[in-house]
Amino acid sequence: MNRKGFTLIELLATITLLGIILITTTNIILNVIDNSKKKTYNNQINRIESAAKIWAVKNTEKLPTLGQVYEVSFADLVKSGVLSNEEIVNPLNKKILKGCVYVTNQSDDYNYKYNENCSIQTFLVNYNLNGGTLDKENASFYDVTTETFILNNPSKNDYIFVGWTGSNGRIPQKTVSITKGSTGNKEYTANWETIEYAISYNLNGGTATNPVKYDVETNAFTLNNPNRIGYIFIGWTGANGTVPELSVTISSGSAGDRLYIANWFKSEYTITYNLNGGTATNPVKYNFEDNAFTLNNPNRTGYVFKGWTGANGTVPELSVTISSGSAGNRLYIANWMAIEYAISYNFNGGNISNNYTSYNAETATFTLNNPTKNNQIFIGWIGSNGTEPQTSVSVNKGSMGN
Repeated sequence: MNRKGFTLIELLATITLLGIILITTTNIILNVIDNSKKKTYNNQINRIESAAKIWAVKNTEKLPTLGQVYEVSFADLVKSGVLSNEEIVNPLNKKILKGCVYVTNQSDDYNYKYNENCSIQTFLVNYNLNGGTLDKENASFYDVTTETFILNNPSKNDYIFVGWTGSNGRIPQKTVSITKGSTGNKEYTANWETIEYAISYNLNGGTATNPVKYDVETNAFTLNNPNRIGYIFIGWTGANGTVPELSVTISSGSAGDRLYIANWFKSEYTITYNLNGGTATNPVKYNFEDNAFTLNNPNRTGYVFKGWTGANGTVPELSVTISSGSAGNRLYIANWMAIEYAISYNFNGGNISNNYTSYNAETATFTLNNPTKNNQIFIGWIGSNGTEPQTSVSVNKGSMGN
């Protein structure tokens, strides 16, 4: 009979075995990690003791006499340049080591041994640079024997350092020192003010309202484009480059003084005329920079020119000048008054009534009434119609002249 799967007992046994293997493997891994940290710690202690030996070569006058002990503090080692701040961090807990190196004199043979229980206590100095950097590092620790030292001030692009606060108080101070004999851990925070940068504009005759200063913390903003009568704005150049841009935005985080130049294109405006049947030669376009010019008045047979209306207003003006600096498309309308012509008659003894005595070019066509004379037959008119008598004479609309 074939069996499939495990019995309950077999399953429990398998789980137990896997648990034992997991526990054993975990302990092995933890031991490896622990041993690695201890090895790193021991190597670091060895480096500190070696640094003390180098220190001793530079400071023979401080070495102890026979049977005596001298404590070399971390502050001494870092100050002399034989040890860095990073080399005094305990790899087991990432904290600053608090010991020192005992230098003992045994038969004029010096022995160097790290000791965690020193008579001179080491104090920590922590810094919050708030984004700044130091060209020369400040001490991370000190003890009561450390000579008085002044903190190196940090720098930060686009900011002004206004001072340290913290263990020195709440009011920022640019000069902070830790005097010899001081005790206790110290905390110092760098305080900053933003540098204000200027924004200059060359509007080239235009007008606009825009910010004249900003700093790296100013929110992004877009320049308002300028206006100029008689011109089209084609863009900004300057801090944004040499190619005109119609939209220029100063992003948050930007820095430096800036100059922006407004670039323009002259607008050409059209001049349209309604001469109402007249004739004249005048400009049909102009721009803002053109010299002033006066319109030539039109002519029209049979009419007297009464003046221009339109862009100059509704009251006819006989003289219209477009001044330099003007702008906008323009329409001018010629206004006319028809000339009145006289009609005179020689009836030669005849009688007539109700004939026109005057007319103009707009008078509707009319026919002269013929005269009468006792005992005579009217054979026709002569005169403006010619030398051949005509019994029917009409004056057509559009005719002119006395």
